[in-house]
Amino acid sequence: MKQKLEELSGGEVQRPKRYNRRRRAGVSAEPFTKDETPSDWKPPVYKKTEDERTRITEACSKNILFQNLPPETMKTVVDAMFEREYQQDDFLIKQGSDGDYFFVLDEGICDCYLNQVDDVPPLLVKTYEHGESFGELALMYNAKRAASVQARSPVTVYGMDRMTFRHILMDRTSRKRTMYEGFLESVPLLANLDRYERAKNSRTPWRKLNTAMAKTVN
Repeated sequence: MKQKLEELSGGEVQRPKRYNRRRRAGVSAEPFTKDETPSDWKPPVYKKTEDERTRITEACSKNILFQNLPPETMKTVVDAMFEREYQQDDFLIKQGSDGDYFFVLDEGICDCYLNQVDDVPPLLVKTYEHGESFGELALMYNAKRAASVQARSPVTVYGMDRMTFRHILMDRTSRKRTMYEGFLESVPLLANLDRYERAKNSRTPWRKLNTAMAKTVN
């Protein structure tokens, strides 16, 4: 779990020595459905300078969710992000609240805290600096915010709303996986795989899949 959080957040996550272990509501993957967005929905476009676009692109490239996106999808991601400023001590995210935005930190420093039990002060588990991103987990899953993020200094972030995030990233991932599963089902060599095995292999990069198939044939 710690490794997965580090991959998604783009940095090291400190393991707390003592934190709130009370059971939370069950967390399950929340599949994207077309019903989430109006039929005439289009991703928003916010004007930016070339320098701003470069900074957002570089920051997103550090996040595993945005890696290997085709150029046209990455352009849509950058277009859809808006600038927002927060003052020192403002909360960008509060633990237990609904997920509404994904953030890329452009200027300033933010701290990530976990609430504790028995009136123990919140535990600092990570510090975000320029170019780091956060807030994606609650948008990907049917879950409340797992931690709070507070501005240590005045900060400038670029944000993306929940609907745009899920439509651009999760819909594309779902369609791509369906396409891969269809291809795997059509390959005679892999015809004996069950649905679970095909779904698992559909997440495998094409280069690795081709190598594995070549080894099998040879």
